Amino acid sequence: MASRFDHLLAGLAGDIEIYPHQFDLITDRVLLTRIPASAQSAAGFLDQRALAPDTEGAWFPWRAFASAAASISDGPLGYIFHLGHCGSTLISRLVEAASGRRALREPLPLRVFAFEAADSADGAALLSENELDGRLADFEKVWSRGGAIVKATSICNDLLDRRRDDAPAVFIYIAPSVYLAALLSGANSQTDLRGFAQMRHRRLKRRHAGLAPLSTLRPGELAAMCWLAETAAAVSARRMSRVVDFDEFLKEPARSLAEICRALDLSVDDAAAQAAATGPAMSRYAKAQEHPYDATLRARLLNDARTRFRKEIDAGLRWLDREAKAFPEGEAAMRRFAAG
Repeated sequence: MASRFDHLLAGLAGDIEIYPHQFDLITDRVLLTRIPASAQSAAGFLDQRALAPDTEGAWFPWRAFASAAASISDGPLGYIFHLGHCGSTLISRLVEAASGRRALREPLPLRVFAFEAADSADGAALLSENELDGRLADFEKVWSRGGAIVKATSICNDLLDRRRDDAPAVFIYIAPSVYLAALLSGANSQTDLRGFAQMRHRRLKRRHAGLAPLSTLRPGELAAMCWLAETAAAVSARRMSRVVDFDEFLKEPARSLAEICRALDLSVDDAAAQAAATGPAMSRYAKAQEHPYDATLRARLLNDARTRFRKEIDAGLRWLDREAKAFPEGEAAMRRFAAG
């Protein structure tokens, strides 16, 4: 039966404003919406916050979505993976400003695929390995229309090796002491700490069989577990174009931005990188640009957090030093990502 929303499916291949907002794994459906390109670019998160009261949208069976996606030729696609609380949203905005390449920040379907990948090792995934890879590939076709840089959610690092073969990826990180201070002091710290804790613990336990039960971890240890789960996933990835320490990035943002763009196969000259790195994005909070925020304010807030949460930060660092030594990926993550 024809629907008044069938034009969304018909226009998927050629209209980047038709955006696949959600994938419902239970019903095997995709929510197609119409989100203006400017709104996609402005969004800090392509979740419910990207939808307006009058957003046009409708659910379609997966088979219908996949059939429409099959007619799309692969466009240029790159990824920004990251640890969380490490400036990845800012970097994605700067990459977009310097290169003109459309940025898609934290598409919701990637989270679904991340949870499926986490469940697959236990045999608890609803999708087979081939189905998971196939569905991700179909979304990648749609995301890549006209070219795009996808910034993943921080729980998605086990998808690094599932991405398209020709899609470069950078990984953004911060040292454990910085991460713990940022995570423990955030306005939504309990949500950040506990929201994905079970999924992260399950993923980390596959690499570290002796990992203590989640319920036994105090806040600083829980934050350290989050850091270790994501860096252990990243250090295990076979295909990584570049790793970036955000605190090193802030020392020479224009030079670092140009290097990141080149790692993402983007043609950006030094002047464009300089213009972006000295532009308005550097003085606004990247996730909510109405708020002033810069490197000086960040440093002050982190120093305050180190004082207020010293006991928990110390507990977390002791836990990390002990637990990372217990499995190979943990030791490798500490060598590669714990400096600073």
